[in-house]
Amino acid sequence: MLACPGCDESGCDACEGRGYFEINDCPKDYVGHRVSSTANLAAWVSKGILPEAGGIYDQDAWFVSVQNALEADVNRIEEQRRKNG
Repeated sequence: MLACPGCDESGCDACEGRGYFEINDCPKDYVGHRVSSTANLAAWVSKGILPEAGGIYDQDAWFVSVQNALEADVNRIEEQRRKNG
């Protein structure tokens, strides 16, 4: 399950009032190629590989934002997994 970002788990039309989305298929099926490829690039940052030459200041601001959001989501999912055992 994934918390609904539109209503912050309080229930809305997008999540049909549940406050969450249940994903039973590959998440790549829900997003386009651009989002998927950007997420793949962001994942390389944890391995020390940046998409642009140089350090973090050479990276586009939008990419740094995507990488930060992806890292926060991964941390949240790992925390949920630890809690649910």
